[in-house]
Amino acid sequence: MDVARMTRMFSRVNPRKAAGPDGVPGKVLRACADQLSQVFTKIFNLSLAQAFIPACLKSSTIIPIPKKSSSTAFLTDYRPVALTPVITKCLERLLLGHIKDNTTVVGLISWDDETAYRDEVLKLSRWCQANNLILNTTKTKEIILDFRKNRTDPPPLYIDGNCVERVHSFTLLGTTISADLTWSNNTMTVIRKAQQRLHFLRKPRRNDVSQELLVTFYRSTIESILSYGITVWFSHCTEAERQSVQRVVKTAQRIIGCPLPSLKDIYQSRCLSRVTSITTDSTHPAFPLFELLPSGRRYRSIRTRTNRLRNSFFPQAIIIRNAHMSTNNTSLKLLLQCVQYPDCLTGSLCNNLIFIKLCSQQLM
Repeated sequence: MDVARMTRMFSRVNPRKAAGPDGVPGKVLRACADQLSQVFTKIFNLSLAQAFIPACLKSSTIIPIPKKSSSTAFLTDYRPVALTPVITKCLERLLLGHIKDNTTVVGLISWDDETAYRDEVLKLSRWCQANNLILNTTKTKEIILDFRKNRTDPPPLYIDGNCVERVHSFTLLGTTISADLTWSNNTMTVIRKAQQRLHFLRKPRRNDVSQELLVTFYRSTIESILSYGITVWFSHCTEAERQSVQRVVKTAQRIIGCPLPSLKDIYQSRCLSRVTSITTDSTHPAFPLFELLPSGRRYRSIRTRTNRLRNSFFPQAIIIRNAHMSTNNTSLKLLLQCVQYPDCLTGSLCNNLIFIKLCSQQLM
């Protein structure tokens, strides 16, 4: 673990969470993230190296919460809630992220040489054995991404004497990935899940639930499914697939009775948000991909020779970011011109000024 990662973890701590038995609140870790990150980085690394966790980090405060306020006569009527130290929660999140990052092995096979790829699989198997983890080969899948014209399937992969099943598509963290990197299966799965939940949106509508609650329900149960991983698969979808997904939004819009953001707008906003988080973090692995041009106003586009790469996240994110910057600069210039020459405004131009001014307020 490094200091930068520890600082980011402390700066994201929820200050409203209750403190554990150590009495250290989350707002202290968040306010002093830069000062405490170096100390706890050494403590956590030493704890992992020695495979020992201090007793103060393993303690917890048990608070019984009644399941029902009317019945509290028996112990089974209470639900135990454990308050662990906030520092322990940070350590658990860091370890969880480390384990999750190492559960997917990606190997590059060049010139039909699988040595590096099979070495990575062997390292994973040995790492699991050294850390007393059992690698379940029955749930392990292998997928090969090969876009050559004359492709040949490599020999089967074996882990601890068990053959790993080779598949053409599989689901990883809720997203269906295909060997040809087409997202039709994932799109159909997303549409099917969202359509099933439209029924639960109609029922409260029939009971005259307010629009605000309906919008909240839609965003938490339906839009969350439609927008999950949208920065990965939306740009690869065909026009017919995009319309199919958008029909779900239109159906929900008719049920609620108020306009809802389109998936294209959600996709662009998510891309802009992701670009902002990458460009403001110099330690991010993708930070070198976003290179500003000499003017300092636009990012250098990534050269692509295939539609597969052109429609991927990083080229599309740069295109969306540059278009967003150009739109904001144009709106600001028009607003400045109108302020300098107010007597030359016509009626139609005055109507357009309202939109231009709203756009320019985001820059100030």
